[in-house]
Amino acid sequence: MPILSPVQTEKLTALASALIDQRAARVLVEPLERSTGYWFGGGNVIRDRDGSVLISGRYRVYGDSRTGIHSGERGKEAAIFRAPSFDAPFEKVASFSKPELSFPDREVVSIEGVALHLTDNGIEFFVSSEKDIPYPEHIANFLKPGAGVWSIDRLSADCLANLSPSSLEEVIPAGLDDPARLHTKDPWPFDLPNGDLVLGYCTHPFSWSSSGTALALRKKGG
Repeated sequence: MPILSPVQTEKLTALASALIDQRAARVLVEPLERSTGYWFGGGNVIRDRDGSVLISGRYRVYGDSRTGIHSGERGKEAAIFRAPSFDAPFEKVASFSKPELSFPDREVVSIEGVALHLTDNGIEFFVSSEKDIPYPEHIANFLKPGAGVWSIDRLSADCLANLSPSSLEEVIPAGLDDPARLHTKDPWPFDLPNGDLVLGYCTHPFSWSSSGTALALRKKGG
């Protein structure tokens, strides 16, 4: 017996189509090319303190995550756009390349999901990326040639204009001691009523056979 009746299915489909009508949509940020595998997204939208709209995301170009960057660059650039309202044109106000988001011993292979978050003292930008990190020795044979391991970092500043790679720090490391959650990526922060921050993110095992969701808690003032 189906969970939904045909009438319920029809009504839900009509509701979803009304909420997300691609024919009535407007492109806010153009991809680098209008071609297969090119898009801008994988971020979030927030209001800055002055009421302006901030959109974060990554420029994705053609590629295949199963081959690292052998088939294309994939996550090429993390960027932030600002507009006074959703009806106004969006202007790029911050941009971070793969070299800028790399550590001396961990080069970024591909920039993945990102997210902006306002704090009491400023702003932070969470960035997940695939880095040139080897698998633990006992599962090394599962690492696809040219691929790496995903983890989550953070940039922070007193205001958006001062966001700099010099503040880059790791906040959710790869689960090198836990193959079931080896890869961590695609952060999404939200505040609790008591001022604590919850950072949700996606996890994948070494084999990429499944995905999961995890939550990290940062106490207020932490």
